[in-house]
Amino acid sequence: MASTRASPVVRVGVQTYSFRALPKSADGDQVDATVDAMKTCGSSGECELWAPMVGQRTSPEELRLVKKKFNDAGIAIYAWNYSPNERSTDADLDRMFDQARALGAEIITSSTTVATARRIVPFAEKHKMPVAMHGHSNVSKPGEFASPESFAEALKMSKYFKVNLDIGHFTAANFDAVQYLREHHADITNLHIKDRKRNQGDKRAVGDRRHADSRRDAVAEAGEVADSRVHRVRAPR
Repeated sequence: MASTRASPVVRVGVQTYSFRALPKSADGDQVDATVDAMKTCGSSGECELWAPMVGQRTSPEELRLVKKKFNDAGIAIYAWNYSPNERSTDADLDRMFDQARALGAEIITSSTTVATARRIVPFAEKHKMPVAMHGHSNVSKPGEFASPESFAEALKMSKYFKVNLDIGHFTAANFDAVQYLREHHADITNLHIKDRKRNQGDKRAVGDRRHADSRRDAVAEAGEVADSRVHRVRAPR
């Protein structure tokens, strides 16, 4: 008898940070260049839009035009990747949710700190939008999102806080990305795929198993446990 359970789906998209080296327009943004690059690569579907790529086009009206450019190319903006810091004002924190809404994003992803995350809580609650913390590999830096414990601290702050797991950084910090995915899948919004060696190893071309430890079975595991999103991040040349 065939199972009535739906098969898990892995949705593959792009973190537009991968295209950060593209030329900027006369207005200082990389929107058109990024859309063209995604079309050329056959990467239509969805993306996580890195905030610096919109340049100064940060008002809701301007961002709705950005959304249209992506949507007209068949690309949905799944996440607004905005990273406030200790210098960000409360107005900045509130505004990033309005920007995400204007772009049609479902979530915000953020490379921020534990202290700034605490300040984001009331705004996430106000706007009822998930914010996924993106980690790096510097486990010795106070307040950095890097370890499972730091992510756990964020998850306790708000029901709207989630994890944007970067398997490259997580592996470089000597944690097991596959195990974390198995244990915390419900709290992970999307994966960043990059290949890095353990012990703070450098980035390698994705898929080159001779030089990397991080990718291994993480994508396969994402397809096993439940519906997942995978956003590829290209290693710099």
